[in-house]
Amino acid sequence: MGLDGRSSSGEQRFGVVLRRYRALAGMSQEVLAQEAGLSRRGIADLERGARNSPYPDTARRLADALKLSSADREEFMAACHRTAKGAAARYRLPIEPSPIVGRQGELADLAGLAGTSRLLTLTGPAGVGKTRLALELAGESEAMYRDGAVLVDLAPVADGALVSATVAATLGVIPAPGQPAAERVREHLHSMQTLLVLDNCEHLVTACAEWVDGVLRDAADLRILATSREPMRIHGETVWVVPRLTTADAVALLSRRAHAAGAPAFTRGEADVVNQVCGRLEGLPLAIELAAAHIPALGVAQVADLLADRLDFLAGGGRVAPPRHRTLRAALDWSFTLLDTTEQRVMTQLASFNGGWNLDAARDVCADGDISRAAVVRALEGLVEKSVVAVEEGGGERRYRFLEIIREYAAERLAGAADAETTRDRHARYFLTVAEAGAATRLGIRYPRDVARLRVENANLRAALRWLLEGERLDAGLELCQALSGFWLSQGFLLEGEEWFERFLDRTGGRSSPAVAAGLYSWGRLAEYAGDLDRALELIETSRSMSSTLDDPTVWSRACCGLGDLVLHHGKYAEALELYESAAESADSAGSVPEKAQALLGLARVTGLMGDPQQSMSWLEQALTLERQLGDRWGVAYVLNEMGLQARRAGRLDQALTLLEECHVLWRQTGTRMGERSAVMNLALVMLELGLVQRAAELARNSLELSLEIGDTGSTASVRCIEIAAQALGGLGEMAIAVRVIAAATERRSQLGAPRPSMEETEILQLLGGSRERLGGSEFEAAWSCGLDLAIRDAVDLAAEELTRRLEMSTSVADPDSS
Repeated sequence: MGLDGRSSSGEQRFGVVLRRYRALAGMSQEVLAQEAGLSRRGIADLERGARNSPYPDTARRLADALKLSSADREEFMAACHRTAKGAAARYRLPIEPSPIVGRQGELADLAGLAGTSRLLTLTGPAGVGKTRLALELAGESEAMYRDGAVLVDLAPVADGALVSATVAATLGVIPAPGQPAAERVREHLHSMQTLLVLDNCEHLVTACAEWVDGVLRDAADLRILATSREPMRIHGETVWVVPRLTTADAVALLSRRAHAAGAPAFTRGEADVVNQVCGRLEGLPLAIELAAAHIPALGVAQVADLLADRLDFLAGGGRVAPPRHRTLRAALDWSFTLLDTTEQRVMTQLASFNGGWNLDAARDVCADGDISRAAVVRALEGLVEKSVVAVEEGGGERRYRFLEIIREYAAERLAGAADAETTRDRHARYFLTVAEAGAATRLGIRYPRDVARLRVENANLRAALRWLLEGERLDAGLELCQALSGFWLSQGFLLEGEEWFERFLDRTGGRSSPAVAAGLYSWGRLAEYAGDLDRALELIETSRSMSSTLDDPTVWSRACCGLGDLVLHHGKYAEALELYESAAESADSAGSVPEKAQALLGLARVTGLMGDPQQSMSWLEQALTLERQLGDRWGVAYVLNEMGLQARRAGRLDQALTLLEECHVLWRQTGTRMGERSAVMNLALVMLELGLVQRAAELARNSLELSLEIGDTGSTASVRCIEIAAQALGGLGEMAIAVRVIAAATERRSQLGAPRPSMEETEILQLLGGSRERLGGSEFEAAWSCGLDLAIRDAVDLAAEELTRRLEMSTSVADPDSS
């Protein structure tokens, strides 16, 4: 969609059409809302695209109110129908809960700048309203961007290296294994017409400047609106300093916020005092809102007196700080002095959190020998009442957070506090407990609620890891990494997990300890799933060697299993068998039931591939018994998956279907995306053998989409997904595409040093033989040559797109009226 709101076919969005006819009628949104019997907010949402289309009755009422001619009415209603049927998914900005106060002149000026500048940076002192003004400006222009507008909040991000990862997460894109997040984001934005709002850049200004400079050079239709206390100072940037509120707007804001907090409307006799308060606060919205929160309890006159004393003090204080900074710090200091001593202490300790916290976290981190858990609760209530802490509802949990400027203010106090180190230690211990509560001994996350909790607390977990790393608390840091390894693995956060393990292990200086040995093993597992088999082999072999010197049979058993899996990728069955047997013996000697179950599963896999299905099934039955005894539904799912594969190979397709469907349900229940992908792709194979090609194609496409979702397109598991998708494409008659995809998968296997098992190779050779016969020699060779040059990520995209196209064609043929 162009900046005029037209789509690639020349059609206009309904919101653009509505705005044009409203302008021609000379109506404001308020007047049109009154004439049509609608709300102004509803009309604003339609015009900016927050709602894709109106209800038919709403559209008719709008057309009547606009007094459209027959021809104009026809276009108007047609735009409504087009939007309702064909609107593409777009990014959306959050809807502000209350209208902005004033700023109309500023918005008019900014609208002109935004139309000519690819990077517009709003600067100014803390609390001046940069974010609110940016969101209002973005909301007014959102409808003009084909792919919408998106807000990236950088306030919780403390590490400049995570800017690209944060933008990627907000945009919903996941880098391929080994691919930098910045590169993946540039690919995603390259052809998009989007407004990107980067909020709170000041603490990451250098990293933001480098990232913005790179992405703007690559994405021609991207516009960036940034908020920061200082400019990025890169070519093409337009800097606009956000002014303070006018006296009239400051009074309006103070009146509205005080009334919302429970104060009665100001009387005429209080007008002079209200103006005095706003003047002393210098029109800074944050300071005004902090003052308004106390008016219900103190009254505006007493607030004015307190502000007078505080501002006078700061005006004569800090000699090197700029005046605007002094003013904002005055408001924050004033707010702090109104807290009782316990609230002050708790507020300072809460600065250890990043990205918010819940009540349990506050009690565990802030309670100490001087402050009881009950006192922490009372203090938190006081901080909420005094608008120092904000409350958020979501996901069935109430959470708390600071406004960022208040968090920074509290963090300064924490840095100078005598108990700063012990507070941050309690924070790290608490989040180690959170991570361990959601982790099984060897397999990580078991239930979706654990995954959801760790996602919510990701900023806090990173803060804890940083604190442990900076303090050289290496064993504690490795414990936390170990507890998070299942989360990183199951959710596809492989690169982040590898980076944390590398940071901690690099500082150990090669010393031996149980934590180091376990960390090397888990790092190796992440590298394996990321497709780096050589690195995985080195790490896990080091782990095994270290565990032998430490006489740690549990880690020894895990490492043997890990090495068995790796050599199995390389087709070394006899070596894998020996490793799995060693793992089982070591697990028995240690009495480690989870490790024994894992070793039995490995034995079942290798004996099945070696052509001994009876022995393989015996191992699987023993492993299943152990996993059920453990209550490990993830482990049960792994065993059922292997049983399903064995049943399919033996031709027992009904049994295979039952086993794999149960496995699929378990993996979905445990929130394991990689496991879910494995079940889906194996179900696709069973459907192909049952002759249900359409269903097989749907499942194969789903497995590819899961690969993209978890950011794994280059591991042996993802390559197997591609090969199964190729078989589905062959079943649909897309032989040339199937050959290209198989060629890309073959090349990737060569890069990994991971040949196909003989049974899988037989299936692929049959597909290629049939394809050569259908295509002819020259066309087959051309497709194969093209596929060898196809990057593995592109092969995933190609297979997914072709499966989707054929499925849509089949749906259209089955339902000729659907068009």
